[in-house]
Amino acid sequence: PFESLEEVNIYEDVAASHLTTGEMITVVLGMTALCGYGICLLYLGISFGPLTYKRSNAERREMKKENDAKKENKISSTDLSVVVSWISVLVFYAGMCYIHQVNVGLSTDDYVKTGALLAYLPAPWVLRRYLVIPGSKVLSFYCAVYDTITYGPVFSHILLMVTILVGMDKSYWFTFTLLDCLNMSPLLAATIKSVTQPINQLAQTASLFVIVICCYTAVAYFAFGVDEFGAGDDRGNVCTSLIECFVYSLYVGIRSGDMDGVLDGADSSNQAEWRGRLIFDLSFFIILGVLLFDVVTGVILDTFGELREEVNDRADKMENETYISGITREKIEELEGNAVDFTQVNQQQQDKWNYLYFLIYLNNKEPSEMNGAESYVSKAVAEEDTCWLPQKTCWAMQMSGASADDELSPEEMMEEQVAKLESVEKSVQALVAKLEEAEEV
Repeated sequence: PFESLEEVNIYEDVAASHLTTGEMITVVLGMTALCGYGICLLYLGISFGPLTYKRSNAERREMKKENDAKKENKISSTDLSVVVSWISVLVFYAGMCYIHQVNVGLSTDDYVKTGALLAYLPAPWVLRRYLVIPGSKVLSFYCAVYDTITYGPVFSHILLMVTILVGMDKSYWFTFTLLDCLNMSPLLAATIKSVTQPINQLAQTASLFVIVICCYTAVAYFAFGVDEFGAGDDRGNVCTSLIECFVYSLYVGIRSGDMDGVLDGADSSNQAEWRGRLIFDLSFFIILGVLLFDVVTGVILDTFGELREEVNDRADKMENETYISGITREKIEELEGNAVDFTQVNQQQQDKWNYLYFLIYLNNKEPSEMNGAESYVSKAVAEEDTCWLPQKTCWAMQMSGASADDELSPEEMMEEQVAKLESVEKSVQALVAKLEEAEEV
């Protein structure tokens, strides 16, 4: 109902017990959506959280084993560069605020508040990037919580729940829940990912934007004067110091892509000033308005093209290739006599869920109670070796004598034979190790 989008405060109306029809419908829909998002968030947290904690502990144990082999006491891995970068930004910002206060004499309360946000908001992200491999269970727990919260689906559901809660106070916030379509469409998700994935490149390009505007603002401030800033602005002088002129140029210059919106027009009767402004304005437009904007557009478009191709390839592979053994639909259909049915192999004979249940069964079974095949598979899984899975074959093909490898290239056949030999070598090494242990006993 459009009435629910008016400037109303549902919390106050609920407390006063005089809800309108539109507000009642809004409350019901909002609470329903909130419960739905909460259930999804709880499921994602329970599913993803323990996995991240287990992975963090596994990385820590693996590092400990490597350090024990090297006789080192280091049990964690950290990246100090991110902390140095964070502190450098804070020092630079503090220096700019000090210069502004000394030169202009204006209050820096707003700048201090902004600096506090720069200091505290990125702190969890900086700490997580610093802890590449945490060195204690407490830090492992923090990394697991952080990774769970920042996991795409979890984070998006948290934002959606926040928009609903805020929407009860400012009802126009409910419109942001429509962005849930990003969770439903892989193509739309790839569109957003085309911006978030190359974030480092875009951030460096953005810093170049700031540097270019800073340089041009300094030149304009000292060469043309502060009175030139504020083209077409009825307020008169829009800035009184270099940093204020820089902020104004940053705001107007990026939006317009040139200096026409920042500086007043040059006097054509003064040829020296006219030539200077000609070179100044054109160079700014070429560097920022053309080159840098095209760099940003190119990075986003290239990333989107790669992601769209990746999504299409993944969908094609899921539809036309068996999940476990990697047999293509085309090769199965080319077999004589239709000896093998693709759907039957993919969904019954090699059902991925049966393999998952088998791995869970092995994970919950005591190693001393496993038989030979189970011990072999358990060890291969621990070593992240997929040699125990069927490769380009299935039971029906083996029983019928058919093969999906007839059209393999010589290179592919050689790689398959090498993989088989490596699997046999690992099995022999395992048997030799067991014999040596038995002899020692």
